[in-house]
Amino acid sequence: MIDFEKLVGKEALWKMALFSKNEKAKELSQELLVSLHLRFDNTTASKEQKEAVIVSFVQNCMVLLTRGSDAEASQLIETGAAAAAGHTVSDEDKKSVTQLLSLFLDRYEGIKVLKPELVSLARMSSIKPFEVDIINNMDPENRTIQRILISYFQTIGHLREKIAREFGLQINDFNLMIKQNFVDPDIDDDRYLKDINGLPSKFTIEKNIFYDAALHPKFLLSNNQENFSVIFSMLKASSPTLCEPVWALISKLPVNEHVIESLKTLSSIKSSAANPASPLAATMTSAAVAAAWKNLLDS
Repeated sequence: MIDFEKLVGKEALWKMALFSKNEKAKELSQELLVSLHLRFDNTTASKEQKEAVIVSFVQNCMVLLTRGSDAEASQLIETGAAAAAGHTVSDEDKKSVTQLLSLFLDRYEGIKVLKPELVSLARMSSIKPFEVDIINNMDPENRTIQRILISYFQTIGHLREKIAREFGLQINDFNLMIKQNFVDPDIDDDRYLKDINGLPSKFTIEKNIFYDAALHPKFLLSNNQENFSVIFSMLKASSPTLCEPVWALISKLPVNEHVIESLKTLSSIKSSAANPASPLAATMTSAAVAAAWKNLLDS
C-alpha cells in the first residue's frame, strides 16, 4: 500500500465487513479490509505512517463498538464523529466488530486460518513425517539449529507456524528461506511441502526487518484503559453468542495490571455464572476463557 488515504470505497468495505447479511461476503470483506490496513509499501512507508493507519483502524472499531450502526457506519468511519447520545449498538454488530479486531491482531502477527481442505489433510500429519533442520539466523552472531518434524501433507504455512512455536517467535518476526529463496506468505503458505520440487532438509529463518512488534495493535487495546473497559464490559451485559468472541479477543491481549484486575473481578461474579441464563454461564469453561487465563498465568 502506497497511499492509504487515496483508497476509494473504504467506507463501503467497512459496511460490508461488519453489516453484510451474507456471512461469506462478510468474511471475505473482513479479510480484505484487514489486508489493506496491513499491506504497507515497506520501501516508502515510515513507522509513523504505519502507526497512524493501525491506530485509525483500532479507533474506528472502538467507535463502532460504542456508537456505530449500519446507517451511521460510513459517517463515523469517515469523520470519527460520535453518534447521537443514547444510541444502542446491537450484540450482532458488536460481535462483528469484535471478530474484526481479533482478525486484525492475528494478521499483524502473521497468524492465518488455513483453508478447510488444508486442515483436513493436515490430520494426515503422521503420514510420512520427516525431520528438517531449521537454521536460526535471526542473530547472525548467535546462529542456532533446531530439528523439527513435519509432514509432506502439511503446508509451508504449517511449517512457519511450527517454527514460530519452536523458537518462541511471532510468525511475522522472521522470513523463511527455502534454498536461499524468500517465501512469500501471501503466495506460498497454502503450498503443500510434498509439491515443492527438491524439498531440502534444511530451512533458514532470518529477521524480518520490516516487522515492528512494538506497533502491535494489541497494545492499543490492553494499554488504553478506556478501550479495554469497553471490551471487558461486553462480558457482563451481553448474550452468550457475543461473550465467546469477546473472550477470544481478550485471550490475545498482553497482560498488564489493568487486565489482571479485570480478570480477577470474574471471581466476584461466579454466582452470576451459576445461573444458566447468564451469558457468563455459557463461557466460563470455554477454550477462550482458558486461553485468557493461560495468558495471565504465563506472564
